[in-house]
Amino acid sequence: MDKAKAIIISTSVAFLVMFTLGGVWNALILEDFYISNSPAILRLPEGFNLGVIALGYFVLALIMGFISAVNMGENPKFVGGFLFGATFGLAATLPLYLILYGRWDFSLSYALVDTAWHFVEQGIGGVVLTSLYFKLYNPGTPAITDK
Repeated sequence: MDKAKAIIISTSVAFLVMFTLGGVWNALILEDFYISNSPAILRLPEGFNLGVIALGYFVLALIMGFISAVNMGENPKFVGGFLFGATFGLAATLPLYLILYGRWDFSLSYALVDTAWHFVEQGIGGVVLTSLYFKLYNPGTPAITDK
């Protein structure tokens, strides 16, 4: 399979996995924790904009897919894929939460729990993305083309 198709498919699957994990974690497992520890500006659950949330996860998956395709010359395997995604999740959340915590009145435990969750969530997304990408596209072998 060519590189572009592999990127599109692996990024799309990683998006679906991370978006689903995020929904299960935020809306089922820790919903009460997040609601009780969120800043006062939190919308009521019926006011959440799922389309914008999905867009955020999609942009996250696109950036992760782009970085994978451009910077990974060989398959990082499970641990490398997890560490790639986990580092990305940490970098995407912790600095922002610390900056916001310095200005906004919200729970530091919220920021730390959510950062830890994104470490895991994007770690899993990184495994899915890199495993699938390198299963579909192997940069070490020439692409097979239909003639």
